[in-house]
Amino acid sequence: MSPSFDRVRDAFEAVAGPGKQSGQWMTFQCPCHDDHHASAAIAHNQSGGRTVVRCFAGCDDRDILDRLGLKVVDLFDEPMRREAPLSASERAVRKRAGERARAEAEQRREATRADMARRRAELERQRGDQLGEPEFVRAYLYERADGTPAGSVVRYVTHYEHLDVKTFRQFRWDKTRKRYAPQGFDPVLYHLPEVRAAVEARTTIVLVEGEKDADRARALGATATCNAMGAGSFTQAHVDQLAGAERVVIVTDRDEPGYRHAQTVREMLSGAVGAVYVVQALTGKDLSDHLDAGHPFEDLEPVDPEAELAAKRVCTVKDVMRATSPHARPQPPTHPPPPTAMSATAAQVASRSPAQEKDEVAR
Repeated sequence: MSPSFDRVRDAFEAVAGPGKQSGQWMTFQCPCHDDHHASAAIAHNQSGGRTVVRCFAGCDDRDILDRLGLKVVDLFDEPMRREAPLSASERAVRKRAGERARAEAEQRREATRADMARRRAELERQRGDQLGEPEFVRAYLYERADGTPAGSVVRYVTHYEHLDVKTFRQFRWDKTRKRYAPQGFDPVLYHLPEVRAAVEARTTIVLVEGEKDADRARALGATATCNAMGAGSFTQAHVDQLAGAERVVIVTDRDEPGYRHAQTVREMLSGAVGAVYVVQALTGKDLSDHLDAGHPFEDLEPVDPEAELAAKRVCTVKDVMRATSPHARPQPPTHPPPPTAMSATAAQVASRSPAQEKDEVAR
């Protein structure tokens, strides 16, 4: 495809095995954490002449490159140009340095290969044998600002001997063929029409990491949203959709990727919205754990995701929500949502029209 893409792909395959094409991305298991879902991905940016590396669980790109034995310069198709040619002695020094760098890179890749093999073996031991094919759990509908469907994120669960593993897949709404296609869709916020209404009404918007938590908060009367595919996938398009909001409360997951995501989102929203607060669960990892433990929504505790900084603002969700004028509980979209029957499969989700889905839900 391109020099940089081939270089990065080969480095990934050397430590993680063959990747899997998913839309514009090629996905791999991330070498920086215990990855159950192939969270790392690469894609080539043709206009920029470079390859993009991303971990959708939030791992730092530089850490990934280090585990792969690569450097930032390896992400670019064209090497940096020098103004003057090198002398013979400089070329010799550069050659020896390059040989040492390649040897060190291979050592890091070998260490990463061994580490990932150990992790895979441990994961297989923890899971046990797979007991069946992935099962459909739920489809989360994403809409554009005008209420028309953009796509959906479908949640599956795979049962293993000792535990269950959840996975997610995106489907894009094909307005020409009137059905969902297994492909990524435009970066729109979950429940975007409600988000835009909250921006206009100057009411608080709650930003969580996943659709399940967003719906839990929404059921309690809050305007709640998230971006598709969780931590590491918040983009400038999402910032634009929140622009002008009076307040945004970020509910961070209580883990390293969650804090990193919250910090990134807070920085991206700075200047685009009136105020940004970051809170976390009193118990467990996320909002659902917090609510399942019996804690009120308002008791989420303030947290500064940037560990080296002391929190300078003391504020609770109760204080923020008290300053928010009440608003009616949002109504469901008028167009039919994707199917929610447990028996549905990915193929059925991809092929159904909204009318067929309405019939399925009615049954």
